[in-house]
Amino acid sequence: MGCNCIEMETTVLFKASEICNIKAGAIFSVSDNSIVKKSLVSGRTKEEMEYRKNIRDKILTRIIIECI
Repeated sequence: MGCNCIEMETTVLFKASEICNIKAGAIFSVSDNSIVKKSLVSGRTKEEMEYRKNIRDKILTRIIIECI
């Protein structure tokens, strides 16, 4: 999708799993958008917050369960 990021904690997870020879995975959920001034604590409508809660509670949970 053309995205670039540095996520240090996940980098450590993957390096540690490589050293220990175990599988690891990560799911990212981007919460803030500085371009449109929206974060978890400000700038979002009630509908946007409900949409995010639905994604977190239903979609991400399903992805995790199916991966396990």
